[in-house]
Amino acid sequence: MLSQHFKGDKIYLVGTIFAVLFLGLALTILLARNLLSQSLIPLAVSLLSPDGNVTPNGINRLNSVLDLAAWVGLGGFLAIYTYVFVLRIASNRLPASVHPAATIQLPASLTAYLMIGVIIVFAVLIRLPHLNRGFYYDELFTTYHFINADSWWGTISRFIIFNNHILYSVLGRISQTIFGTFEWALRLPALIMGIGSIYLAWWFARDKFGESIALAASFLLAISPTHVLWSVSARGYTGLIFFSLLSTISFFSLLAKPRKGPASIYILASVAAVYTHLHGVWLVVGQFFYLTAAAITTIRKKETALHISIGSFRWLWLSFGAITLLSVFCYLPVITQLLYSMNRHGGTSFQLLFPISFINEMSGNIMLLGGVTFVLALLGGMVYWRVYPGYLTYILSISAIPLLISWVVLRPLNLYARFFSNLMPFYLILVCLGFQAVTRWIMRARVAWLKYALSGILICLTGYALFAWASNSWSNIPEEAQYRSAMQKLTSQAGPEVTLCVFGSDADIFQFYTDEPLVFPKTPAELSDLLRESKELRCAYHAAPWNPIELTQMADMLRQRVAPTDFRRMPVFSVHQ
Repeated sequence: MLSQHFKGDKIYLVGTIFAVLFLGLALTILLARNLLSQSLIPLAVSLLSPDGNVTPNGINRLNSVLDLAAWVGLGGFLAIYTYVFVLRIASNRLPASVHPAATIQLPASLTAYLMIGVIIVFAVLIRLPHLNRGFYYDELFTTYHFINADSWWGTISRFIIFNNHILYSVLGRISQTIFGTFEWALRLPALIMGIGSIYLAWWFARDKFGESIALAASFLLAISPTHVLWSVSARGYTGLIFFSLLSTISFFSLLAKPRKGPASIYILASVAAVYTHLHGVWLVVGQFFYLTAAAITTIRKKETALHISIGSFRWLWLSFGAITLLSVFCYLPVITQLLYSMNRHGGTSFQLLFPISFINEMSGNIMLLGGVTFVLALLGGMVYWRVYPGYLTYILSISAIPLLISWVVLRPLNLYARFFSNLMPFYLILVCLGFQAVTRWIMRARVAWLKYALSGILICLTGYALFAWASNSWSNIPEEAQYRSAMQKLTSQAGPEVTLCVFGSDADIFQFYTDEPLVFPKTPAELSDLLRESKELRCAYHAAPWNPIELTQMADMLRQRVAPTDFRRMPVFSVHQ
């Protein structure tokens, strides 16, 4: 019985208590400010101030903190009250039984296991050669500032414009502690989660869309240029994919049969996705919309493709609360930095071409294929909507809704398609459905020459896609900026009489590549002093597009003296007196 799981009305009682506490917090602050504003606030400022002085600036800051606390109290009251109220209403109106179709699970054949095994082995083989190449900028920034922070607390308590994928930084630090400071060691968690995501994509699609779609989608994921790149980069994008798929599988397991095991996995996987990258929250938002739609249609129509039982609803609804609390707890060390970043970089100009960027990213960053895959994905969703209405509604909920909110409403400054990397497996499933629909239409053609002609065109397009992916990415992933090569050139055979310097944006991150002491001049005057004082001066210039004019002037100063050894984003100058 459901009461055995939740012990009657204790959930409602606990929720009501917390709602009252939050409301009490808000009312206490408001009343205290109105009644004691002339004495309490100055007293608090004097106690908090290091020198005991009461200043207008201190009073304003305390008032801001009190305003925030009052809003948190009011918001917490409304959120918890609504949460408990919806749970109560749904519990009284949803049916107790689960639709039989929701519990069907297809057994995998031995051939299917062998084929997914071959796909995974192939995926590993095409990724391994690129695991130890030199870092690119984001990887260096992550490693220097977060993974190699002075302490574990430093790893989890710094957040710079979404650059710290915190859970990945923790995993990278663990890997580095075990295996040493090597590029491959810092990328190993990305590789493991990337390979794991291929298996989970197959596992999810197998139960929901059949073996052929599952194998095709997992194969495309295995050879996708962007997925290959993410799998050999010390960043959290494959982690976001992995945990999102695990969350999705557990989500549907709870829909079929509410149990503690899948609920625990669902909560932990969802929190891990959010903690890996903040945009993982959109997965939970999409699942929330899906659950809400399922509950409403079940109450109204009783038997639908989105059918949900009272047990499944209560487990998932309570899981949402646990995910929210645990995610907030995980982000507490960086909460002020996070709020500052969101306030500063939100509501920017409308990025009209973002959908094209997203489709291009999902298609391996090959522009011509972007249009083809989008048409196939759209076609697959439309043709098979009546066959898989529940699962396609889920894909629509976790993709279209978050993408539209981010693109149209929030408009963050750092709106990159890779922040939605967790949508790639679902996008490729739609592409495979569309491809299947096209092949079936071709096979039904009654005119022989038309059937052969269309089959030839389809084979050519498929061959081109595979060739383009192979030649443009996983068979040729370069060291993007050649930072490692530039630093090797800078420090090669450098004796004690040689002064080594690096300048440019975030120049300090290049200390990762050498134990030699580096000097970091920031102005033309500082560089002039180094030129005057050094017997031999070697300088590497980080030619970032966002460098201020002072740094470009410094590079021009050196170019007037010597010709640099050019690397992609890091020319190296060697000046002898």
